[in-house]
Amino acid sequence: MGEFLIPLIVLVCLFVGVLVLINTDAAIILLIFSMLLSPELNVAQVPQRAVVIRFDDILLGVVFLTWLAKMAMNKQLGLLKNTPLNLPIAVYVTISILSTAWGIAGGWIFPNKSFFYLLKYFEYFLLYYMISNMIRSREQIKALVFVFLLTAFIICICAWAQFGTEARVSAPFEGESEPNTLSGYLLIIMALCWGLILCLKRFGARLLLLGLFFFALPPFFHTLSRGAWLGLLPMAIALTVLHRQKSPILAVLLAAIILAVPIVLPDFVKHRIEETFVPDAITKEYEVAGKKLPVALEGSAMLRIVSWEWVITDRFPKKPFLGWGVTGVGFIDSNYFLMLGEIGFFGIAVFFWILSTIFRQAYWNFQNIEDDFYKGLSLGLLVCLVGLMVQALTANTFIIVRIMGPFWFLTAVVMVLPRVAEEKGR
Repeated sequence: MGEFLIPLIVLVCLFVGVLVLINTDAAIILLIFSMLLSPELNVAQVPQRAVVIRFDDILLGVVFLTWLAKMAMNKQLGLLKNTPLNLPIAVYVTISILSTAWGIAGGWIFPNKSFFYLLKYFEYFLLYYMISNMIRSREQIKALVFVFLLTAFIICICAWAQFGTEARVSAPFEGESEPNTLSGYLLIIMALCWGLILCLKRFGARLLLLGLFFFALPPFFHTLSRGAWLGLLPMAIALTVLHRQKSPILAVLLAAIILAVPIVLPDFVKHRIEETFVPDAITKEYEVAGKKLPVALEGSAMLRIVSWEWVITDRFPKKPFLGWGVTGVGFIDSNYFLMLGEIGFFGIAVFFWILSTIFRQAYWNFQNIEDDFYKGLSLGLLVCLVGLMVQALTANTFIIVRIMGPFWFLTAVVMVLPRVAEEKGR
């Protein structure tokens, strides 16, 4: 199979390139399916970690470059759309490149390693930029969201098939099992479902979305991802606070769920939560309000805290403004502490600028656009952003391409809704 792999990839790339020239929407649909349903290729080995390129990485590159070529041939490169995120994304990319170049010049970063990881980090920005420029109409958005949710349904089927055979379920075609990836993806899907359920008026559509939500819930719990589980309650609170018309009903429902949780949660979920705090785990003293308190934690949780402490006390003080560059501090299991070490204060400040811009625009859409479908998409993005930000405390959520591909697709759709609504109204 190995000798046929490269010719097969070249053939598929040629096909996709032609497809973009003929029908760009069809190519985008192919990309949406490939986000979670594509195999991975180990293309290079660098110190400490392998560089893994998935088939959707290749497809995205081909679609993006062919789309640019198509725009150039049609003399439309000057018509690229402006969005609220163009500037903060450009600043974030610039800081990441400058910080990493500094690390390469200083000799503490391997150039080949940082190059590939920078490409992976920026890949989802290409997706955002491309989708936000390709969207033209409500019908197109509905078709793309339908394919997005259909892909989620297929992913859930694959996850259900792992019950009883895998200790922790993960997305299909993972080289190594990555439950955090699937759990983050399902946070996006469940948030989108609830946003649409609360805003759409058609009963049939709401019933189907409710079914997808409950179909995704067991795989979500079977990932055993405690960081993602932590995101559920803030998501529910965000729904209750943001949807003011239904806040009283949602508040009562949320309170009932909280009271029922200890009774209805499966035993394996309870065990996973309880094993975080175990009496025979590594015990470390922490100082709280001037008093040292012993805290017993399970091994992986303890290692996370040790690595966070190392970033704050050692790495960050030595290079506080631009950090050590991408890959400059190794693997840190927290998006915020990893960014603090890699791109410093300036980088993480711009990162929060990006997130706050997404939140403000999505909230404006939800408050001001009359279309119930657009409201549901915007509310779904708001809620999933809250959940992902909580998960990112204990996982590298915002640089995992299989989470960020779907997230930035949804972000691109929501960011252009005012433009599409305005054009429709003309």
